[in-house]
Amino acid sequence: MKRIAYVMDPMSTVNIHKDSTFAMMEAAQARGHINYYLQPQDLFFREGKVYGHMQAVTVERAEIFYHLEPSEVRPLSEVDAVIMRKDPPFNMDYIFSTYLLELAMHETLVMNNPISLRNANEKLYALQFPSLIPPTLISCRKDELKAFVQNKGKAILKPIDDKGGTGVFLVQAGDPNLNAIIDISTHSGQKMIVAQSYIPEAVHGDKRVLLVDGEVRGAFQPVPSQEDHRANLNAGGHAEACELTQRDLEICATLGPALKAAGLYFVGIDIIGDYLIEVNVTSPTGIQEAKKLSGVNIATDVIVIIENR
Repeated sequence: MKRIAYVMDPMSTVNIHKDSTFAMMEAAQARGHINYYLQPQDLFFREGKVYGHMQAVTVERAEIFYHLEPSEVRPLSEVDAVIMRKDPPFNMDYIFSTYLLELAMHETLVMNNPISLRNANEKLYALQFPSLIPPTLISCRKDELKAFVQNKGKAILKPIDDKGGTGVFLVQAGDPNLNAIIDISTHSGQKMIVAQSYIPEAVHGDKRVLLVDGEVRGAFQPVPSQEDHRANLNAGGHAEACELTQRDLEICATLGPALKAAGLYFVGIDIIGDYLIEVNVTSPTGIQEAKKLSGVNIATDVIVIIENR
């Protein structure tokens, strides 16, 4: 029996039909382990150890889907693993949490590795693999961003530090709203954003590939609705089954060893056409969609890592 603590958003916000953390809790519970729930603000450091105000939690697929035991203070060294599943935004509070979790790494398994969570920005990590990504510009300067759009004809502008398709714009050269969109996105030139050449295959959605310990374990295709260019599931997209191409597998084979070496045990990457778009490491989702479409229970794969280590 293992004790597994999940640092996450409030249990009351969980969607039991989509949430990957819920799926992990289910899988751990089914294998006889004890789950503990806590939020980032429940972490604290005292006298050389990192502690958490944590509650034992049991889950089920019912209207009342979780039951919490009374809160107790435990050092993180008393649990077998801590799974960091706090959703973005990736802000300073998130970073402070990773510092505390880093201190706990010497006494328990922390996944994903908190040092790598700080280093592997989901929009920028892919820049380390230039042969895998589309033409990309990172800038806050309006002149550079406008020139990029004019040169490419059509581009995607998106924030570096948000999630779920928030703040993502599809723009074209000559768009009368381009100046205003750049001003809003960059906070009038004060905030860097990502500009990427538009990939025509995006009309069919991207591919979400889920990797566990550097190995491909599942994939599906979020498809945009007719009313939105974004395929994100919480922006109106829906999931469909898909096959991985040779190029998809090449991208995964290139990324896999780097992810494993960095202690990024559970990662979701996004691929459009022949290009890697994002590497999602903070709280990647898609476990339940992959299981529905392929029958593969990736949540169990994550728990097996804890059992084996």
